[in-house]
Amino acid sequence: MNSKVPSLDSFAHISGILKKKLNHESFWRTKSFRITFASINEQIMDLKTRIIEEASKQFLQYGIRAITMDEIAKNLGISKRTVYETFKDKDTLVSCCIDFIQESHLIKQQAIELQSENVIQTFFKMLMEGIKIMKTTNPLFFKDLQKYHHPVWKGCAKRQEEKKRDHMNAQLRKGIEQGFLRSDINPDIVTRILFEQMNILGNDEVFPPEKFDRTEVFENILVNFVRGISTMKGMQMIDELQVQYKSNELR
Repeated sequence: MNSKVPSLDSFAHISGILKKKLNHESFWRTKSFRITFASINEQIMDLKTRIIEEASKQFLQYGIRAITMDEIAKNLGISKRTVYETFKDKDTLVSCCIDFIQESHLIKQQAIELQSENVIQTFFKMLMEGIKIMKTTNPLFFKDLQKYHHPVWKGCAKRQEEKKRDHMNAQLRKGIEQGFLRSDINPDIVTRILFEQMNILGNDEVFPPEKFDRTEVFENILVNFVRGISTMKGMQMIDELQVQYKSNELR
């Protein structure tokens, strides 16, 4: 067990000490109380983060339904009771995991943007990152999410949608300013079109997994989308990057 995370017994012990001390009103105003309370809060948040990180890793690797709260607790060396005291049910944990995964992707995307010389290069690096994510994510993760945790999925998607749209919108405007994307496109409309195309990616009726490789579908959607809104300068850059991509220089 990680020594940084107190057991329930130690939390109970600390709580008992606090109750005795809190009988004295003056203790509320002491620096000792503020430090003790902050320390406990920090330990609780650290535990919550560890549970979310471990659960996210397991869900992505094996699917959501296959992983129980018991298994998450065992992997962390804590009791199932501790997990349920931190998250009231599996839906709550899944919701936190989705937010964590989405935020992780956004941070990665922002890092890619900082490392890219232009918006076309950003799109190609996002393509590679997306393919890497698909190859390391069990398809059951998405199926379980939509089938067994649909309200959670819809709620998380709604929370993240506006943020993602604003982010993509800004990238399109940047591409126009750089001269790589056409100035006659409407970034608001184009962003929505791209998002709808990406939603089709997960539709097994449109792209049956036994007939279509998801990474190939993703590549075709993104590359052709970007090519369709690019200037001649942008298309030349796409051609150059595709050569590098196919020769693994960008991977």
